[in-house]
Amino acid sequence: KIHALTLTPDKSALGGTPVAFRFSYSLDGEKWTDDPAEYQLDNVAANPIPQTVALKGTAHVKYVRIRAVRTLAENQALSLAGVELVP
Repeated sequence: KIHALTLTPDKSALGGTPVAFRFSYSLDGEKWTDDPAEYQLDNVAANPIPQTVALKGTAHVKYVRIRAVRTLAENQALSLAGVELVP
């Protein structure tokens, strides 16, 4: 059960850092639930440090998928150094 995600930007590929993202989660890696919210990272270009983003609700997860809506550099592939699930 998680209440937040901590995303750590990849300083060697900052252009792929998501400014806005959505995520999906699963308990078995087969059936996925899309979280309907769009989440934001604040001022990540000037301050590329780990950021914790509170979810709109609680999610029961074993697996997560992060999908970038927008990245720092337009048309860049998503790039993160790490994702932490916060209970």
